[in-house]
Amino acid sequence: MDTCKEMLDALTDYLEGDLPEDDEEEFEGHMEDCIPCDAFFRTYRKSSEMARETLRVEDVPPELQARVRRYLRARLGLER
Repeated sequence: MDTCKEMLDALTDYLEGDLPEDDEEEFEGHMEDCIPCDAFFRTYRKSSEMARETLRVEDVPPELQARVRRYLRARLGLER
């Protein structure tokens, strides 16, 4: 991982603990050295935490739930 884009592409894997140890160390080093990436990462992480704390599945309109599921199935190649 050499660029900011590659770091941001790895963000979800990092948060979920799915990065290989070497990549995790590189990710953390990049965040220490790159102020814009670190700011984005902190905002992303905080937003995710706040959403988990305040948003319940029941609060999301059924139409939006269905659209998100369709998008994820298509993105992951799981279309039925």
